[in-house]
Amino acid sequence: MADGQQQLVLSESHDLNAIIVEILSRLPAKSLVRFRCVSKAWRDLISESYFIKNHLTHIDTKNILNWKLLLSTSPAQAIDYAALSNIASSNEEDDDPVASREVDYPVNTRHFCLKVLVGSCNGLVCLLLDVNVVLWNPCTRVIQSLPSPTRFNRSCEFYGFGYDSATDDCKIVVGSYRPLAGSGHGYHLQHGEGFEETMIEVFALKTGSWRTLERLDFVMLFGQGCVVNGALHWLKHQPSEHGLIVSKIMCFDLGEEKFREFAVPCPPNYVGRNYFSVGIGAIRNCLTAYFEPRDGFDYRMWVMKEYGVKESWAEIIRIPFEVLPQDYEICLQPLFIFENDEVLMNINGDVLALYNQKEKTFRNVFKTPVENAWRQTTTYVETLVSPLIGGAPNLSNQHCESFAIFV
Repeated sequence: MADGQQQLVLSESHDLNAIIVEILSRLPAKSLVRFRCVSKAWRDLISESYFIKNHLTHIDTKNILNWKLLLSTSPAQAIDYAALSNIASSNEEDDDPVASREVDYPVNTRHFCLKVLVGSCNGLVCLLLDVNVVLWNPCTRVIQSLPSPTRFNRSCEFYGFGYDSATDDCKIVVGSYRPLAGSGHGYHLQHGEGFEETMIEVFALKTGSWRTLERLDFVMLFGQGCVVNGALHWLKHQPSEHGLIVSKIMCFDLGEEKFREFAVPCPPNYVGRNYFSVGIGAIRNCLTAYFEPRDGFDYRMWVMKEYGVKESWAEIIRIPFEVLPQDYEICLQPLFIFENDEVLMNINGDVLALYNQKEKTFRNVFKTPVENAWRQTTTYVETLVSPLIGGAPNLSNQHCESFAIFV
């Protein structure tokens, strides 16, 4: 074969490979997981870090049709937002019409007392199992056990997982409280007594290690932080004659790794304790606050339209008390607002419902037995991103039993 012909063949072969790579990088992650069995060349390609990063850039993470809602039931269940969107745009009246699928936790969770969904980032889900921090990709079913935080104990009070665009990295944040020296067991979280400081630790996936941040004066934060604008947010509580009340929103910037405070939009009579619970969340990448009422008062939801600007808080939803679901007892959490303005809501941790703002009606779209209610939810997208840190061994499902016992 002449040199010119050989170069042409090589050029055409290279172009064909480039086209194949480009096509594969635009396919769903779940399909690519199956395609690893096609050949060794494809398996190696799909496992390459540059391909995984290129594939991630093609995923529209703002498109809800790519989202999965993960419920911390046992076993865990995932629901496609595409299915929820279809129901929201239809007039289905059937109870429990949306399908879910079981997603096996990567380890045997029966051995753990505390099972917490910390959050998700780039397709990775972070779990807290007692004192063990675990990263898991539900799509590839790969799991990584992380080093334990240096100052961590079973009293971890707040946590979060989010993306830092400044370093192109995902970070895990955990926080706990340090009792006053000599207080023994004489501390009371409900009254904010007996604590000296709040301790924060951050794990960056790129470094594979924990860092203890500068300690804070004691501040009460609880539970899962919500991610908006590259920062984690929690409600700040303080003692009062009525018990703990919400005073501020604490914001932790994942890039600067510093806290700042936002004001809470208070509805009328809030100080008079006409609202028994306050929650915050992230909807359409905006910070939201919702107020769950006592008897006779309306449910209210506010949104911060311009991030960080106190004056931009605006009330966008008010649900009259008389139309609230009869089975509503402890939780009415907004999860998303669809384009037709129907609101996806978590009721008591065992029902998903759509609230129609025009007709002022609720319709259930998913229900699980009360004994299998979920404590938390997180939204994730399916990616090929690996949770493995520093070349640590792959703790896949076939090793789950030994992992659970070992730790």
